[in-house]
Amino acid sequence: MIYEDRESKTLEFKQKPPKYAHLIKTCVAFANGSGGDIILGIEDGTRRIMGLAATEIEDFLEGFPGAVHEAVTPSLIPDVFVRNVQGDNLLVVKIYPGMKKPYFVISEGSRKGVYIRIGASTRRAADDYIEELLREQSRVGFDHQTCEATSEDLAPDLLKQVYSKRLDQSFMSAEQIMAHGYDGKLRPTRAALLMFSHNPDRYVPESMIICTHFKGNAGRDIVQTREIRGSIQDLVDDAANLVDEWTKRDFRLQGSRLKGQSAIPQPAIREAIVNALIHRKYSIPGAVKIAIYADHLEIFSPGGFPGMISPKNVGDGSTYLRNTLLAKFARKAGLVEKMGSGIKLMQSACDKARLRRPEFVDDGDFVKVIFRFGRQFGQSPLDREIEVLMKDHPVLTVAEVLRHTDASRNTVTAAFNRLLKRGKVQRIGTGRGVKYLLK
Repeated sequence: MIYEDRESKTLEFKQKPPKYAHLIKTCVAFANGSGGDIILGIEDGTRRIMGLAATEIEDFLEGFPGAVHEAVTPSLIPDVFVRNVQGDNLLVVKIYPGMKKPYFVISEGSRKGVYIRIGASTRRAADDYIEELLREQSRVGFDHQTCEATSEDLAPDLLKQVYSKRLDQSFMSAEQIMAHGYDGKLRPTRAALLMFSHNPDRYVPESMIICTHFKGNAGRDIVQTREIRGSIQDLVDDAANLVDEWTKRDFRLQGSRLKGQSAIPQPAIREAIVNALIHRKYSIPGAVKIAIYADHLEIFSPGGFPGMISPKNVGDGSTYLRNTLLAKFARKAGLVEKMGSGIKLMQSACDKARLRRPEFVDDGDFVKVIFRFGRQFGQSPLDREIEVLMKDHPVLTVAEVLRHTDASRNTVTAAFNRLLKRGKVQRIGTGRGVKYLLK
């Protein structure tokens, strides 16, 4: 029987499985990831401490370490010890992050025998994940590699923002902006294309953000969606501005314009987007995705947390770089202030705004960051502010409201439709000549 704890990355067994088969696979998965503990002597489901008999402990200590050593390569040595809890003895198998990844079960082969942790389960690793582990071991990251692009694909204006002097091939090679490709010619690295090209998606299709506004608190009923393309800097700026626009609330009349307040502090959103772009796994097809609902916002980044980082220790200052070259360029460009400080910045910004801190979910194939809005966001404050505006202007058009607010045309039209359904306004005319009369 097994108890799996997603938060602490701990497996707990009431009794050992036959021949340690599942235990060994789990050891491999922890070694290929950020480590973890296996605890024997806990009842499945209830998590009640059952304890183990002295003979069970002796048999395990005698047989399990040797079984792991014989079954796994590279050599894996678990740290096994007894822990007494409330008078009962438990066995703890501690697995540290491996230094020679990928680890695999010898009898299953170097491909089928590689296991990873996805959430609270142990699964066989897909080929792309194995390739990522091999790159991690060789320290030649996906972002260091070249493709078919040439120096003409790099934008001088973007390079100048980071490097003030004129760049020759020798300097660009030393900075790893360029590297020798498969044909021996100097070509831009993927990291350079992502940071210094206006059209990196020509060669790295994953370099884009899809931002979608959904109706309600859940479901897939789309209000509006937009694809954002460009350099990393452009993606950060455009996505942050769009999220700010689509999550405005508490609109108030200031002079002749309605001004709204962001549901989430701009520094926290920008940092979350930067993290999603810099630390994502670019070898996995798919864009970074931002989903906006009435009461929360989600940012999806392809690939799980890199190295030893997990939802348990995220924000404690620990840093593990999957894309080391891209991170270097981002730091030089001022997108990253200090390694290990990004999550703390997000948390402190939410603390200052008296909002819940962001939640982090690692599902192996992606990392999801969730920001919860304040309760007022779901109450359509723009609707109320339009009603206030109509007390002085009983007849309004969408265009007239746009002159008083930073909201988009779609957002204002949606607000008028809600007021129409609630019987607060009456629609006059059709098409672009439509007007709304306060009842």
